[in-house]
Amino acid sequence: MEEKIMIQISSGRGPAECELAVGLFTEHLSKKFPGMKIIKRHRSGNWEKISKSKLREKCFNSVIAELDLESSEDFCGSVLWICKSPFRPKHGRKNWFIDVSKVENLTNEKICLDEKDIRMERFHSGGNGGQNVNKVETGVRLIHVPTGISVTATEERSQLLNREIAMRKLEERIRGKIKEENSGRESKRWEKHCALERGNPVLVYEGIEFKVKLDIQAI
Repeated sequence: MEEKIMIQISSGRGPAECELAVGLFTEHLSKKFPGMKIIKRHRSGNWEKISKSKLREKCFNSVIAELDLESSEDFCGSVLWICKSPFRPKHGRKNWFIDVSKVENLTNEKICLDEKDIRMERFHSGGNGGQNVNKVETGVRLIHVPTGISVTATEERSQLLNREIAMRKLEERIRGKIKEENSGRESKRWEKHCALERGNPVLVYEGIEFKVKLDIQAI
């Protein structure tokens, strides 16, 4: 099974032309790598301001896609699109930059714990409940081995009921950890989105047909 990787195609803080370049580059990659999967597409406030043309539907502020690991090695970096603006005919600028970066995938927040990953420990629970609660190991501690997260439950006199309570606690703790990690990954994506480097492109395309410019050294 081939390893997959996530990439982010971003216009940074660039204008509508850069957002069009994101869409055109995404189409280009989809044709080049048929197995590529679009995970997420985002439009900015620029989209509402773009003249209503067929090209408007191709404009995206950023695109998250999944593809084979080896496929991504040749185009991560700054990408230049050389084209007269299709939205502003009198605009003199022709060079539009976008960024392609590897990003971490977000973890699915739907929890499905594998019993093999959980270690259970029993212990005598103190407090109210009479003598029986101190003689029988009704307290339960669950340890999620992959993350090291540990929770305990002593609320009930029944070990079975305490285990159910502990499982709910464990799921909630893991869900919180996933949300925290996803938040960090989203922040890193946004940092890469904003840190667009204009210059030293790894790939250059020309015209509305988005054709590869072979002689990059001539730029």
